[in-house]
Amino acid sequence: MRYPFFAASPWAASGLLPLLSFAYMVLSGLAVGGMVFMLAVQLRGVRSVDPRWTQLARLISSWVMNVLVFGVALSGSMLWLVFVFVHPTAAAELQEIFRIPDLFGWGFLLIGCAAFFFNSSGWERWRDNFSRHMATGVAAALAIWAAAAIPISMGSFSLTPGFWLNTGSPWDAFWNRSFPAAFLVWSALSVALAGCAGLLYAAWRRDELWRASLFAWLGKWTAAASFAGAVFSVGWVFTLFFEGIPVVSLGAGVVALSAVLGVLLLWRAVRRPENFGKVLSIAAAALLFAQVGGIHKIRSEPPGPFLIQGHMFRNGILISDIGKISASGLWKPAPWRPDADPPNQFELGAFSFRVQCNSCHPGWAGEGGIPPLTAIRYQGDALRFLDEMPARHPSLPVFAGSLLEKEALASYVESQIRASGGSLASRPPEPPPVIPEKREPPEAPAPLPAAEMPPAPPPAGIEPEAGTATAPSADTGEKEPGKDKPVAGDEAPVHESVETSGEPRESGAPQEGESAGGPASEKAAGDEAKPPTSPEGISPGGFAPEKPASSPETGAPRETEATQRSSAPQETGVPQETGTPQESGPDKKETTGQKGSASGDAKPAPRNGKTTESEAAPATGTVPGASPEAGRQSDSPPKVEKPDVPASSGQAGTAPRAAGEKPGPRKEKR
Repeated sequence: MRYPFFAASPWAASGLLPLLSFAYMVLSGLAVGGMVFMLAVQLRGVRSVDPRWTQLARLISSWVMNVLVFGVALSGSMLWLVFVFVHPTAAAELQEIFRIPDLFGWGFLLIGCAAFFFNSSGWERWRDNFSRHMATGVAAALAIWAAAAIPISMGSFSLTPGFWLNTGSPWDAFWNRSFPAAFLVWSALSVALAGCAGLLYAAWRRDELWRASLFAWLGKWTAAASFAGAVFSVGWVFTLFFEGIPVVSLGAGVVALSAVLGVLLLWRAVRRPENFGKVLSIAAAALLFAQVGGIHKIRSEPPGPFLIQGHMFRNGILISDIGKISASGLWKPAPWRPDADPPNQFELGAFSFRVQCNSCHPGWAGEGGIPPLTAIRYQGDALRFLDEMPARHPSLPVFAGSLLEKEALASYVESQIRASGGSLASRPPEPPPVIPEKREPPEAPAPLPAAEMPPAPPPAGIEPEAGTATAPSADTGEKEPGKDKPVAGDEAPVHESVETSGEPRESGAPQEGESAGGPASEKAAGDEAKPPTSPEGISPGGFAPEKPASSPETGAPRETEATQRSSAPQETGVPQETGTPQESGPDKKETTGQKGSASGDAKPAPRNGKTTESEAAPATGTVPGASPEAGRQSDSPPKVEKPDVPASSGQAGTAPRAAGEKPGPRKEKR
């Protein structure tokens, strides 16, 4: 069975396992660092005339042997056994991942132990052959140092698997991202541990000169290792930080302890070795043990719900197996229960709790039950909590199991809360959801028929040709121009509002065939009419003058300022005569004032320069001073009369002057 679930003792996971891990870290550092000091003291004894250095090298060699056999081997074996007992699935997974690196590690360990055995037993035999004896010591130190890299890599792999999650290669697992920095930190820590052990040994020496020389020499090595450890710790902390592991505050404490220890050793042990005694040696050892504790806490407690980041949860369930377990369930036949049916709901919930939650909450499975939880206050909150774990509680492992096991676990948790003295109230009914009032969009107006749709207006600045009907403007109801302005020498277009009699029609008057109730009839009485566009009334600038309004007293049209300006001569680039009709082409037989409408109807021209009220009023609409009935359109067509004034007289198309008004100056035609 892949998951041999059983409840381990809480004290084994929370007390014994960290204690054995700390002891193994210290003892392995003392052994590897002691071998470095053994070689350094042996080299110094050859160059010195003092035989006590050689005796110290032999003493360090015996210490290292005892630490390796009775310290590292024993603590390492017990550590692995307890780890297998507490985290069996994690131990099996790490052994499978590091299968090839473990073979190399065991090989280096055997080579190192054999070389160190020859070095320890060759002090008398190889007294005269220093090179061979030194070579065996160097080989033993390097081999044991390489063998110690395997457990360090396993610890850093749990924090930063790196590319192994994609490749699955054992060498990618060994050379994970934080392994080089972690190995350098451990190496510097090992030398510092062995140096502090030497300082404690020297503090109890009676010979003051020998004690002072040991303090000065060991202080240099230990201070250098402390400063190197501070630098390597900075790199290690930054590596873990960029991998998403928040260890900045703890790493800053480790760096500070390393720096303080180095400064203390340089200030007192190196510069004043005679004043460095037992108290300062114990203080230096305490600082170093605090540093070891910080490093151990960083590498042994991966944050979040994982034992192996991104691969295995703390309860030993692999992320890749969650889908299969959710489909089949956690309860499966086992050698001790072949073809056993699932138990009742309470026992199934207790089994699920032991598998899912016991690794992080080992005390909740006892007789005291589960203490009251803020997240579970009503009945049914436990099941909702399990459903929301991936989204709202990412620090907890994802639930793996069938729906029946999830409901059994929720019922078990609620029963354990009640057993501990807590109470779960009934959940109050939720208020009905507020449904917003639906508002129907306003109906769009029906589109006009194609026959009633007005034509598109022509571009601005273009007047329509003579006889061309224009659509009324959407803003003012007036007709839009349809053609360009007339040019001297060309045929001058006549606006639609000019009738055959030359009398301008007011703007908004209905055309022939239109009723008086159309849009044009809505124009208010007294509004200004559309100006005429006869050739005689066109100003040199191309603008038509406004139509003079009728006087309310006499009914006669009034002369406006625009009429005066149009009758007066204006200076332009080309001199033109105002008030004189322009000559038309040779084919023209009629003047613009005699132009007829399309239906053949025309209004009588004014006689003797005056108009009556009936003649001045347009077909539709009203004129100030006229009766309302005068503006109504009759059913019979208008009477057509020929004008009495000849076309050549130049009076056609001109607006009548008001009574008593003097005519403007005119230029004689050349």
